[in-house]
Amino acid sequence: MQVNLEESNNITIEREGTSDSFIMCIDSRVTVRLAKAELKLMHALIGAQLQDNPKLGKDALKKVMADALVSNKPKVQEVLRRMKQEDIAFVVWYMGDLRLAHEILGNMSKRAADDVQESVREGIERRIRKERSTGNSSFETQMAEYGKNAVTAFLKQVFETDALPV
Repeated sequence: MQVNLEESNNITIEREGTSDSFIMCIDSRVTVRLAKAELKLMHALIGAQLQDNPKLGKDALKKVMADALVSNKPKVQEVLRRMKQEDIAFVVWYMGDLRLAHEILGNMSKRAADDVQESVREGIERRIRKERSTGNSSFETQMAEYGKNAVTAFLKQVFETDALPV
């Protein structure tokens, strides 16, 4: 696939043989090898930014998250160890999917998983309710942005070791 942005710029993405690796070339100067999952992440992130409907962007991120939790299972626990509890809570809260939450929390100790769930209930959701009651309606949007950023950071870390520069 090739996309011409302007007369002098273009982006090319080609499958590398029969594998699940892709080569992305930007202006014939920058070349990056991407795994299929990383390409899906980029697609979801770009789609989420371009969507007028935030729910569609969130659904795209959910699909990538579900795929990442299954296909990169060994890396998930390692990434969770490096993340702050608050960031994990934002990931769980933003995804809003019990299946994904169970998959994430299942890769943590029982105590850490309980702490994350408590952070979601008492930290994020309680704070949103409090701000709503004071009339601050933009706070929930701000929290959703934090959540989206936490999901993106999580997915980037999961896919980080797959990206190999050419």
